[in-house]
Amino acid sequence: CGAEAGQANKDYFPETLRIVTITEGISFIGANGFRGCTSLEAINLPSGIVKLYNLAFSGTTASYRLTEPVMTYNVDGEKVAMQGHFGKGVEGEVVLAEGITAIDSSAFSLCETLTSITIPDSIQKLESGAFYGCSLLKDIVIPEGITEIPDFLFSYCSNLNSIRIPDGVEEIGYCAFSETGLVEIVLPEGVRFIDGAAFYDSALTQITLPSTLETIGDQAFMCCANLYEICNNSDLQLSFGDETSLGGIAQYAKVIMDAEGNKTYRDGAEGFAFVDTPDGFR
Repeated sequence: CGAEAGQANKDYFPETLRIVTITEGISFIGANGFRGCTSLEAINLPSGIVKLYNLAFSGTTASYRLTEPVMTYNVDGEKVAMQGHFGKGVEGEVVLAEGITAIDSSAFSLCETLTSITIPDSIQKLESGAFYGCSLLKDIVIPEGITEIPDFLFSYCSNLNSIRIPDGVEEIGYCAFSETGLVEIVLPEGVRFIDGAAFYDSALTQITLPSTLETIGDQAFMCCANLYEICNNSDLQLSFGDETSLGGIAQYAKVIMDAEGNKTYRDGAEGFAFVDTPDGFR
């Protein structure tokens, strides 16, 4: 199922067509398969789709689901997940097949009905904005071997409440987790640098900083109004209420714990601890 090289199948779809159903037995969507088919509203795929070729769903917002692990190929036949492979309408869970080596910039950007993605261990690199604006994304595991969380990777993933950063990551990029639903995060040993606005306006309440952390960029934690508890294993000196230095990480903090477990409380917050409440706030 696909057009000729460099050609978009929109030339073959009438503008009045809203729903496409592909029968069982088809196992791949070819290059440019639904590229530019902006009038489509839904694509009913068979259960056996296991390969997507270059620009398969580029430019379409039509809803569809993938039920099997899927391999993706770029124009050169390399196993890379790229912008245009998935369009904007993929729903539910996506499992990327083992063998894919990279997820390119904006590959899943603004896929607002994507809820879960499984990334194989073969992934060696994540590019900027790969999951930008995936507002329903809740479940994702970053594989070992990744050394950088790039710029805008999870920006505006408002339902992403938790994530594990793997050992080996050294840098957290600009706006990487800005305006996410993250409540708590542990940065592993090895992280050296948190770039500007990395956690801007996120839902963080607690964070653990590693001993290896050297630098926090401007506004990295700006507008994190619920970031009350910090476990600071680094040599960085945090000051309660400071909204300018070290990315404003301690602007709203009520308690800071050092590497030895000693707690320092903000004036008036002695003995502060999180508690469950009916609205879920801790």
